[in-house]
This record gives sequence, structure tokens and C-alpha cells, in this order.
Amino acid sequence: MRKRVCKHGLNDIWINGAEGSIRMCGWSNFFIGKLTENTIEELWNGTLANQFRESLLDGSYRYCNSAKCPYCANEKLNENLVDYIVPKYPTMCNLSYQLQCNYSCKFCRETKYTSCECENENYVKIEKEVKKILPYLKVLATNGAGEFFCSSSIMKLMLSSELSSKTSIEIETNGSLFTPENWKKIKKLGDHRLTLYVTVHSFDEATYQYLSGTDLSVNQVINNLKFISELRKNEIVNEFQIATVICERNFRQMPEFVKKCLSEFAMDSIRLRFFEPYGVMDANTEWFYDVRNEYHPYHEEFERIMLNPIFDDAKVWKWQGDTKSLQAESPYVLEHRNYLDISSMILMDNLKNKLDKYFEEKNVHNTAFWCAGQGGRAYIKMMQYQGINIDTIFDMGECEKNENNYNIVYPTSTAVNQFDMIVITQNTYATIIKEQLIRLKFNGIVKSIHEIINEISTR
Repeated sequence: MRKRVCKHGLNDIWINGAEGSIRMCGWSNFFIGKLTENTIEELWNGTLANQFRESLLDGSYRYCNSAKCPYCANEKLNENLVDYIVPKYPTMCNLSYQLQCNYSCKFCRETKYTSCECENENYVKIEKEVKKILPYLKVLATNGAGEFFCSSSIMKLMLSSELSSKTSIEIETNGSLFTPENWKKIKKLGDHRLTLYVTVHSFDEATYQYLSGTDLSVNQVINNLKFISELRKNEIVNEFQIATVICERNFRQMPEFVKKCLSEFAMDSIRLRFFEPYGVMDANTEWFYDVRNEYHPYHEEFERIMLNPIFDDAKVWKWQGDTKSLQAESPYVLEHRNYLDISSMILMDNLKNKLDKYFEEKNVHNTAFWCAGQGGRAYIKMMQYQGINIDTIFDMGECEKNENNYNIVYPTSTAVNQFDMIVITQNTYATIIKEQLIRLKFNGIVKSIHEIINEISTR
């Protein structure tokens, strides 16, 4: 029997950032290289792309993020399975490499994006490679990393004559510039099957302007939504979705927001996406935005509001389903715990003997750390000082390298399963790291530094 796998992992690429970094599938966070350094053929047929495909074939899906993927979160992966046949070129391409925007949304960036001259040179290289795959694409999309109407390079590719008339077009926009005048510039896209996703964070003026980082009136967007509704009614636009991100600032407005969408606009669906931290703001601020987190002071109120029957409407789509936030206690609490843990280790008598006995009792012969930040490096140094050898730190956010007699390594299933135990050195991200280790099918013991210290301190 032919193996069936997720069509998005098999057929999709997302092109991110001004260097043209290619991600396999939008929610995997698995990058296979840059179009500014390699051709599309080299990357699509390369070692990393095949490594990702192997994770589909063996059924582990270890590079996928089940909390962020809307199909996994809503238990609809089976609806997206196709026969495993690798196409000559990707059949879905999402253009997310141009970050120019007229907004500075709280969830995306702290200030308006300013490009540099070198980016224009990169765009030329990216366009050259993307044009090769245009005739093969079933879907060409842009995901809103920047604003479509501010992205001249992406718009050029969308309007290219090399694009097949059978290719579906998907555009994500903040809606502020989707005026009748600007529609005339892209009217040609109406000849394709056209889907529009318009992100609006609130219909309350103050909330809208704050979250969007703009002084434009929300009424401008409302008028544009009405214009898009007319395009939808006339079937010039084939699918129209209004999207929002639910956070501490706007969650109380959501019932009225959904009601207005359902009653005033000719949209096909409403996408409710819950806030997740992306490292744009400081950790404490991002923690407070996440009302889905059970430790948040407004979490119970959030849960009551989400019980409103209006969210049961068939047009309402909860992007992450009923999954829970991966955040835990506030970063302040967790960082304070880190400080106490480091203090405990420094002040503990016979630390080496206690750790040796602890590892022996657990039948642990080799141990790695996870998280190569300052905390992880500090723990390594303390261990080395005590004569305990830890030579590997796993970290998804740092380049692989060797420093001070230890290695920083990107975690893969093969790499992590060389160890009997992995110790999480950062309390703030412990929940997320444990979930990642589950996806990597780690067979050993997972402990946090905090848990180990608690267990050996009583000896």
C-alpha cells in the first residue's frame, strides 16, 4: 500500500524573511536553506528537505508543531492526507519574505519595519527562483508577515504572467489599504480562484489602534470590509475570511466582534487565533497577553466568555481548537526560581557526590542539557567546576557550535536519543521543551534543574 502523509508537509514551502529562508510547511519551523544562497532545486531536493519528508514517512511528524498546526489542533490531520509522491517542485508556495507594513502590530514588531538596500538585491534573487515554480503551483499565497499592498516584490510575483490561470491565490492583509482604488491595481487576481484573509484585532477604535500600532480609524477598515463583501457577493472573491488574535486586550470584546462579523459582512468564516508569544515583546509582557494560560489572572473570565454560544456558529473557526497554552507561571516567578536553583547548587555541600548518586540510582550514564542561554551555560560551568562532564546543550534557537569544551546542538530525534537523561535548564520554557521532546520521541528521562535540586537537597 502506498504511504499517505500530510499534503502540507509534502507539497508546501513558505519563504520567510529577506534572505529567503525556506520552511517546509507553515507550522513546522523546519528550515531547509536560503534562496539567496541556493537554487530552489538544490533546496527542494536537498538533504534537509528529505530529512523532513522522512519524518512524514515514518509517521513521527517530529518536526511538526501540534499546538500551532490548525489541522493537528483540531484533529483534522486525516482530512489532509495524500499519497506520498514528491512533486518536481512545490505545489503550494507562501511568500512571506517581504516585511514592509503600514502597521506595527503588537504581535509582530515593536516599531515599523525599515528595510535596507541589500534587501532589494535579495528580492531579485528570490524572484528569480520563485518564477521557476510559478507554472507548477496549485496555490500561491502571502501570509501577512508584512502588508500585501506594501510588498512590491510579492505583488509582482502574484501578478506575473508566468503564473498558471489554474493557480489559486490567497492573500492575507490588514485590510486598511484594500480600497477600490488599490483593488484596480490587482484586479487581474480576480481571474484566479481568490481567497482573502483580513486580520482585524477589534472594532473598538482605541483597542484597534493600540493592537495594530496605527492612528488610522477602524472605520476605514470597516468600509473596506464592506467593499470586499461586495466582491464576495459578486463571486469576484471566492472566499473571504476575517481573522483576529485573541489576547488580554480584546478578549472581552470577542462576542460582539463575532456578532458584527456575522451580521454585517459577507464573509465565509471567522478565524479566532489565540495569542502565542513570539519573542517580539519582553517575556513578562507577552506572558500577560496570553489569557489562555491557566495561570493568567483573567483566565477564568476568559473561559467564561468563550462559553458564549455565538462561538458555536458554523462560521467560527478556533484556529488552535481547544488546545491549552504552553506557558506556565509568570516569567518573573520562573526566573526567581532559576536564581534560587543556582544559589542552591553553589551553596550545596557535596554536590558532586549527590549528583553522582542521583544519576546512578536513575541508571543514567550520559546526560545533556537543553537551553543554551545564560542559565544553561552557567549550569555547565558549575558542573565542570565540580568535575561533572556535561558536553552537550540542545537548543533550537542557536547555531550549532563548540565553545568552552561543550557542544551546542540542534535537537533531532537521533541526537536526543543518544542520551539517557535531558535536563531542562530554563524553567520559563520547560513546558514547551517537554512537548518538543515528546514530538522527537525521546525515550529517556526528562527533568528540570529545579526538580533535580529538590530531589537531591534532602539527601
